[in-house]
Amino acid sequence: MKTVGDNIRKQHELLQADPGCTSCVLEMNKGNHFKDPDLRTAKGFAWLLKESL
Repeated sequence: MKTVGDNIRKQHELLQADPGCTSCVLEMNKGNHFKDPDLRTAKGFAWLLKESL
């Protein structure tokens, strides 16, 4: 799983370096895909709504 995390962080760096990307956030959460999926999804939607205003 370390490789997956390293690749995610590298992709985040690439997005941040892209001038067309005006808002790029990476949030790493403890646990796995099955830990609090409803809360993580809600946080993502809330971020999208906030960014679209």
